[in-house]
Amino acid sequence: MPVPFRRPACRQTKTSRFTRQLTAFTDAQHDKLDHLFGRYQESDAVLLLTQPESIVLLERLDPYSLAAVWATTFPIDELDSLASTWGGSL
Repeated sequence: MPVPFRRPACRQTKTSRFTRQLTAFTDAQHDKLDHLFGRYQESDAVLLLTQPESIVLLERLDPYSLAAVWATTFPIDELDSLASTWGGSL
């Protein structure tokens, strides 16, 4: 029996748009990101900075209300800690 075709979870256009947004964010915030990761490189004081998804979370802190969605599943204090190191607050 043939294996049915499975569509990707995310369309190519959405993936491309996300890639452009993330690239624009990292380009615009390069110095700040470099300073932040350099400062906390040897520390686990901000747990989320040790995770690869931290850059995506930082990008989403600015334009979106990530806190409301985050709080439904994860401890809000971890996200608040990350936001504080980024220079903002929830």
